[in-house]
Amino acid sequence: MWTRQGPPCLSPLGHQVTGLDGSTELVALASAASNRPVLHQDILDLDLPTARFDGIFAYAALFHVPGSQIGRILADLAAALKSRSVLGTTGDLIPLPIPVSPVTK
Repeated sequence: MWTRQGPPCLSPLGHQVTGLDGSTELVALASAASNRPVLHQDILDLDLPTARFDGIFAYAALFHVPGSQIGRILADLAAALKSRSVLGTTGDLIPLPIPVSPVTK
């Protein structure tokens, strides 16, 4: 599985890459650009095959998951991994407060 940055660096190395996105438009764009399968799924309702992937890279994806659901989503991702494989993610599991203030001129 990959994100937008996956195929350019993984496919040339011989990896068979599968994409996943919740947006119909991005799935179509990724499929056309990569010539690889891209799954259209909501991250909160994943339906992934069991023990299918050697690695899953969730780049800037898990921060979309509510804190109350992160354990379940991580378990879903782990179930899709083969034995001795890798789940990679960015540091987006810890919610950080982002101050928002009005723009002033």
